[in-house]
Amino acid sequence: MSTDKEMATRGTTAKPSASAQPSEGTPRKGPKNIAQDRARWAWDQVEKMVKQPEEMRKKYGALACKLPSYLQTSGLGQTLAFLYAHQGTPKDNKPHRFLLEHLQNYLGDQFPGKRSLQAMQIVLGFTPVEYRRATREVEAAAQWLKRFAQGRLDPDMEG
Repeated sequence: MSTDKEMATRGTTAKPSASAQPSEGTPRKGPKNIAQDRARWAWDQVEKMVKQPEEMRKKYGALACKLPSYLQTSGLGQTLAFLYAHQGTPKDNKPHRFLLEHLQNYLGDQFPGKRSLQAMQIVLGFTPVEYRRATREVEAAAQWLKRFAQGRLDPDMEG
């Protein structure tokens, strides 16, 4: 069998087999792009909140809509600390708790070795490079979350 380098010098290239190409009209399987993964994550979080009572939906929606600006102005660590400080007890059932949990799961997915940690533990354990990467990831995911929340949760932007 010839190598790609040998074929290139002879003027031929390896052609993929017909079976390797997806047929027309067949949904593409396999890896998706990062933006699709972020969008899927955001959609799933918003869909979980659709099942909540109206007041919770509206408050979570408003918080999700503000998330990108919180991240931009205060950074990832400060934003997570804000959510942590306002989450109340599990009995309080506040939107801050839901959003913090959603972001914690997202960070755990992006940094699998840190999946079992709380959001603040994850961030505090980051190297500077990991922190910058995590900030970019969460900022990008927050944009999707904001758009889906605007469309599905009827956010209460007054509160």
